[in-house]
Amino acid sequence: MFITFFCTFAVGQYPMDWLDAGVEWFKKFVESKMSEGLFRSLLVDGIISGVGSVIVFLPNILILFLWISLLEDSGYMSRAAFMFDRLMTRIGLQGRSFIPMIMGLGCNVPAIMATRIIDSKMQRLLTIMLIPLVICSARLPVMTMLCGTFFTENQAYWMALLFLVNFAIIIFLGHMISIMYKTVENSPFLIEMPPYRLPTFKSTMDMLKEKSLHFIVKAGTIILAGTIIIWVLSNFPQKVDISDKLDVAAEKAKIESTINNEEEKEAALENLKQRKESFEMEKRYIGQLGNMILPIFKPLGFTWRESVSLVPGFLAKESVVSTLAVLYSPFFDKEDENTKKEAKDEDEEKGRKAGAAMRKCGMTNVQAFVFMVFTLLYIPCLATFGIMQKESGSWKFTIASLIAYFIIAYAVAYISLLVGNALIAEQGWQTITIALIAIISVWYLLHVSIVSIRGKICHTCSSCGSCCEKEGKCCHKCDN
Repeated sequence: MFITFFCTFAVGQYPMDWLDAGVEWFKKFVESKMSEGLFRSLLVDGIISGVGSVIVFLPNILILFLWISLLEDSGYMSRAAFMFDRLMTRIGLQGRSFIPMIMGLGCNVPAIMATRIIDSKMQRLLTIMLIPLVICSARLPVMTMLCGTFFTENQAYWMALLFLVNFAIIIFLGHMISIMYKTVENSPFLIEMPPYRLPTFKSTMDMLKEKSLHFIVKAGTIILAGTIIIWVLSNFPQKVDISDKLDVAAEKAKIESTINNEEEKEAALENLKQRKESFEMEKRYIGQLGNMILPIFKPLGFTWRESVSLVPGFLAKESVVSTLAVLYSPFFDKEDENTKKEAKDEDEEKGRKAGAAMRKCGMTNVQAFVFMVFTLLYIPCLATFGIMQKESGSWKFTIASLIAYFIIAYAVAYISLLVGNALIAEQGWQTITIALIAIISVWYLLHVSIVSIRGKICHTCSSCGSCCEKEGKCCHKCDN
């Protein structure tokens, strides 16, 4: 499993980077051949970027299913599923769910596709629902940026704490759903143990062809539509009045008349351009959307900028960092040489500067932790959303899952805010103790009530232990 995981995301990173570079080259080629305008922006920033965001995942998909095909056809998968069955039943799953859950640490998209190895429909749906809560690599830039800015002395501790919170939520949610919907049957987990054998080349290639075409054609349509929507929100209305916030002409004239050094002048003009784009974005639909949803996120301590960054985060979680970098660019400290030295590349430098700007604008350590928690748990990226719908075959299930993710993220973030503020204030530990007692009490009451309800509608068969809907009815498992 380690080799499978390593090859999918470490080895697969190389062809993924090549495809990404190819997409970027194609974007620049189209830009050079077309005159500037809305159609070019739609084609480059909307369609090409949308399709490109799907294609770059293809190497991971092919490598993942190559190994799954080899493991399945060789006879290993059945043995691995059997070994992990007892552990996975703790959260209402079976042994086969182990592999997709592990793969979710790299990327939720191929992990959800890997749930096809699960034969039980209920357990497959539960696995699909839990995988987007697993911390994927796309969420790590947000954690790295904020931990590096607000928790410089003990970054590893806070990163580990985030993973621990994430793990606890997955266990809790899986346990409660398994009780409510009885995803694990009372009967023993039976699985055929085929002999070890060498996989055939034809069966492996057929599987890779089927999975890759399904991924590109099916998921690509939803991602493309979502990309165009984000593009529309970010670019309209085209003409916005920002004179109440920034006089661009006056600022530009001042820079050109007062700064003689060409490098300093270029940096100042670039800063002015970023400020202009930031204020324009605030006036456009995406900024208006941020201010519109601000009352929802204000109890969590977010500003309109954090609220806006969550919108493109639906397209790709990495977009949260780049959006924050644009929105906080007017507050960048251009003289901060430490940031330039510590950053490995330009993107990391922007991320660090955005974090420093957020601190400068008043964000506290507690608010930064709350924002990280919410970003980790709220609705998954558009690619994951598309795969969830296609693999589950149900819009109702997918939308209900998105609502559940948002509610969970909001509740956990709000509790984190209360606990963090209580730690800072006097009598903080008393408040935390009361909160923990309340949480444990609610969990216990839910557990008892759900088990009680299940007991009223489920009559256990004395022969095989399975659930019958009516007492005295013939058992569907053993025909007693």
